[in-house]
Amino acid sequence: MKFVLTAAALALTVGCKMPISKNASEISSLGGTNCVFDEKDPFEPHSRLPKGDNAGQCYDTRKARSLVKLTDEQAKKYGGSAKDVLTVANISHKGKFFVGHIPLSSLKTAIFHLEYFPAVVPAGHTQLRLQFDEKLPVTLISQSTAEPTVVERVTDLVMSVEALGQPGYQYDIFKGMDDQFGAVYRLTSLEEKYDHMVRKQSHRVEQWKLNMKPEEIRTALVKFVAKSQERGMNSMYHTIKLNCTNEIMAAIDDGMDYTLREKFGKFTAKTTDFYPNVIRISLIKRGLLPVGKGNDLEELAKDPVTAQFK
Repeated sequence: MKFVLTAAALALTVGCKMPISKNASEISSLGGTNCVFDEKDPFEPHSRLPKGDNAGQCYDTRKARSLVKLTDEQAKKYGGSAKDVLTVANISHKGKFFVGHIPLSSLKTAIFHLEYFPAVVPAGHTQLRLQFDEKLPVTLISQSTAEPTVVERVTDLVMSVEALGQPGYQYDIFKGMDDQFGAVYRLTSLEEKYDHMVRKQSHRVEQWKLNMKPEEIRTALVKFVAKSQERGMNSMYHTIKLNCTNEIMAAIDDGMDYTLREKFGKFTAKTTDFYPNVIRISLIKRGLLPVGKGNDLEELAKDPVTAQFK
């Protein structure tokens, strides 16, 4: 007997949702006429949903935003710029937004995350963890002037692509196929993600070390930031066609210098690139993971780095 997996059934296995407000009565007018949630933050995106039933309503950018690459002049206001340092605004950390000075030469490892969460059928979210040398960490500087300036240093950032809607929105896998949510290309600290996935929801997060060279990771990150800034908040999320998994795979591909064999593997992996719970197949075909679990690390909850977050 053949088993046919319909688009609706596949949608049940995909979940790239942003954390949402617990108060369903929140009104869509939050953000005011200019879609501003923090008037003291110079990198407020002032963004509205461009399509769908909620077109014209403000995005809830209090938790997630597209990235902004700072010019040298802008970077000076946050401690200055330096050679081989990528300075980016709207990095999420501890529930707030920071400008990050990212030392590209310090990038050493890329780790693929698969987060499992409860659903009728297996469901998941995927993202890419970037590790930096402890001797040269990322410097984060709070960007809003509403509070005193905070400076922190982190050794891990996370690249992710997620669905985002208006204040009070409720994520739904089927609405995700009908222009109801935008896609936000974001960077967060590992602590921000750990807090959301593990501390608050007790989700299991698998970690797989990818076969990526440092220069390939650097290229992937630089192109991801450029893509986030170029697209802003104007791309629409789609549960299958544009989701957390196929967009992260695209970001990885942007950085890779594949062999001919790996390019062929990439071509044959298109049927699994969008599906979080079988994405390991796509990674193996590209040569990014070995067959078996030789590159598997401890789950995020048990990772020694996260001990400082508890």
